[in-house]
Amino acid sequence: MSGLPARRLVSFVGLQGLAAVVPLLVLPAINAIVGAQGWVALSIGYGVGTAAAVVSAYSWPVLGPHRVAGADPGAAAWVYWESLITRCAAWLVAAVAGALAAALLVEGSHRVLAVSMAVAITSWGMTPSWFFVGRGDARSVARYETIPRLISSAAAIPLISMTGQPLIYPVLVLAASVGSLMAATRRIMKAARASERPAVPWRAGLADHASLTAAGLIGTGYTSLVLPVARSVHPGTLELSNLAAATRIRSMAQMGTAAVTTGLQGWVSEGESDAVKRAHRRRALATTSAIGVITALVLALVLPFVGHWLFGDVSDISWGLSVATATACIPYAMASSLSFHVLAPLGRSRVISTSRIAATVVGVPAIAMGAGLDGAVGALIGTALAECVVVFWQLWSVWSYLFSPHPRGRHHAL
Repeated sequence: MSGLPARRLVSFVGLQGLAAVVPLLVLPAINAIVGAQGWVALSIGYGVGTAAAVVSAYSWPVLGPHRVAGADPGAAAWVYWESLITRCAAWLVAAVAGALAAALLVEGSHRVLAVSMAVAITSWGMTPSWFFVGRGDARSVARYETIPRLISSAAAIPLISMTGQPLIYPVLVLAASVGSLMAATRRIMKAARASERPAVPWRAGLADHASLTAAGLIGTGYTSLVLPVARSVHPGTLELSNLAAATRIRSMAQMGTAAVTTGLQGWVSEGESDAVKRAHRRRALATTSAIGVITALVLALVLPFVGHWLFGDVSDISWGLSVATATACIPYAMASSLSFHVLAPLGRSRVISTSRIAATVVGVPAIAMGAGLDGAVGALIGTALAECVVVFWQLWSVWSYLFSPHPRGRHHAL
């Protein structure tokens, strides 16, 4: 059995680390201008945009990498073209829906900022990175996702400070997404010119994409839409600001987990036998879970200090909120590995979908109830509970496949 692909992991972790740091540096420049209410509005737009980006991506980051991992360049390019058609249509719908949702959730002078942020973040679902992840090409992920996002964030800092216009940030985010998409598509499709387009209809398999996307969108109720859900019980501007700050820092901290998940996505399907692939998937689950534990421990210790440095008087993150925020990192890591490293390669997208729906059924009421009883801390305890539902549901479905000496039946079936 081969060891973990260390070079691939280091490449993806390094890229995600850079992508996590620079956007955080933009926040003080924005918060100095918009204040606590503007920060809450911006965060609502960000959350709505992240939810809408699930629609834009149309589940290609989950189901796409293993389709291009072992294909020749021409065939892989046509798979990418298939994704581009479906994602462009989904993006148009998602951008309009996201803008309307942000406009309804935010009132007053910060509505335009929230709408702009929602539309800009929706474009992140169009990233071509899933293709390069499947091909094991970390350099192209840097070229067409990480570097453009870094440039847009870095350029926003002086421009916002000089002009006092926070709208510059979402404009630059959208421009970076569109520009990198066009450049990546031009490069990828060069390989298609020397390859005949497959006879398989482009609609084949889209039912799995549609069902998984719908479930993913429902699942945003306990992930990216935590702030709007908590806002529905009116816990107060300060509690909402604390919740927005804590969830934003946690999402950045979890980029390490996301990087490891991404780095192992192609590796888990490599191997000459089912036994080797199964061993890869067990090791990927253990590694990603360990990263989740480390992330949780570090986040619990540093979150109050990082929150004060980034947000100043806009928020006040207590130690209780720090621990509640960090707790969700562990089940998040386990669920990420189970979804991307085990269930997706096995063609078990229905399990991914049902687990997210179940988590939403439990999580959304828990978040609302928790926010009403204990503000930001209660809301994040509800989030952690929802993540645990995903883990238990998914792990039960593949326990026999992963850990039985002779897996059989539906757990082993593709």
